[in-house]
Amino acid sequence: MKAMEKEIQDNPKIKQVIAVEAAAMIEAGWQSLFDKIWVFQVPTDVAISRLAVRNNMSYSDASSRISSQLSNEERAKSADIVFDTNRDASLVRKEIEDALQQLLSVSSKL
Repeated sequence: MKAMEKEIQDNPKIKQVIAVEAAAMIEAGWQSLFDKIWVFQVPTDVAISRLAVRNNMSYSDASSRISSQLSNEERAKSADIVFDTNRDASLVRKEIEDALQQLLSVSSKL
């Protein structure tokens, strides 16, 4: 995170969109480093199932890990946009592309 912050500070004329995947950004209190925050969420039971399968872990272990994180509702409080990824991927992709296009449009006018 420090390297990214330094890069932006060293190039004050940057007027573009920089995307950073930071799953624990809100938990770490880094919101002030960003102009916009997009949150991607699924229902808790889906997150637990996905984590268990992806990491080959028990449902109980996955549940413990998910429950130690901020809830969807808590993350959403910090978000400018919330994407529900528990839908058809093409619908989610279209929603993201539309939001990105809007962001790029605003960014190009700065």
